[in-house]
Amino acid sequence: MAFDYEEKGKTVFGDKVIIWGVYTNTGGGTGGDITTGLKSIDFAWIQATSAAVVANQHVITNTTWPLAATSFAVVTNSLDSGVYQAQGNY
Repeated sequence: MAFDYEEKGKTVFGDKVIIWGVYTNTGGGTGGDITTGLKSIDFAWIQATSAAVVANQHVITNTTWPLAATSFAVVTNSLDSGVYQAQGNY
């Protein structure tokens, strides 16, 4: 299982921060955690960007917003990729 992500950018709006990036899932895995570096997460979203039709929608699991944690769990199909964005306190 190899779930990996890369932060591509960050913008500060007053006391809130928005971060965004990409994730990939290779080697038969079913997802993983994206660690944001935020103190808490107000919301996050993900979107599949795979070349083929995605059989199952990618989801963020076991989450009640706002999330009092620095990371969130993503479930994907094997060999899928996507983009993410999260907003919270830095």
